Amino acid sequence: TDEENKKFEVFKGQLNQYRTLREDVMKLVENNNYTQAEEKYKEISKVRDDMFESIDKIIEINLNSAELSHDDINSIYAKSNMIIAILSIVGLLMAIFIGLLIAKNIAKPLNKIKNLAERLANYDFSTSIAITRVDEFGQTAVALNTAQENVNGLVKIIMENSQDISASSEELSATVEELSSKVETIDTAINNIAASMQESSAASEEISASVEEVDSSANELSQKAMEGSNNSNQFKERATEVKKN
Repeated sequence: TDEENKKFEVFKGQLNQYRTLREDVMKLVENNNYTQAEEKYKEISKVRDDMFESIDKIIEINLNSAELSHDDINSIYAKSNMIIAILSIVGLLMAIFIGLLIAKNIAKPLNKIKNLAERLANYDFSTSIAITRVDEFGQTAVALNTAQENVNGLVKIIMENSQDISASSEELSATVEELSSKVETIDTAINNIAASMQESSAASEEISASVEEVDSSANELSQKAMEGSNNSNQFKERATEVKKN
């Protein structure tokens, strides 16, 4: 402090005076001038006392300064603790805010991705993810949108092919029905032919029976004719015999 510097300058002057007086006393003693040496020594005692007083004041000033410094240090320490506590609270609040902001920033695209997955699970390919980010979430959204478009195109192709297959199936079904109808017609015709054949077989059997009957009648007629012929011959022979007689 300024007061301490002033006291120290006074002490330095007193110290120089003390050294000068001491040299003078030593010279006077060397010159055997003891009377003046004694007077100078008394001055040395006074200067020495003044020096000790200055030192005591400097020490007192230092002690007061140290006490003030201690109080200042305690005040600074308390203020530092308060500032640290405030900064800690502010840092904690900022960390919470940043954490919430990051969580929101992460949760928003994740919810969009989750909603897309749910729509895909329900076969809804109409809505894509609207994300303009360029980070990993944006890249994931672009990849999922591309996958959705590819799946949607594949589904359309499958549906078109299914329609073609359905049309072909209908044509095949109509052809099968037509073939079934023709088969039924053929089966009916075969049944009719079989019935006709059975009727023809019955007629053939009747004709055969009639032929056999006619043959039998013819045989009987032949026999009767032969018998008639024999009888006629006999009549003829008898007539001849009668004529001769």
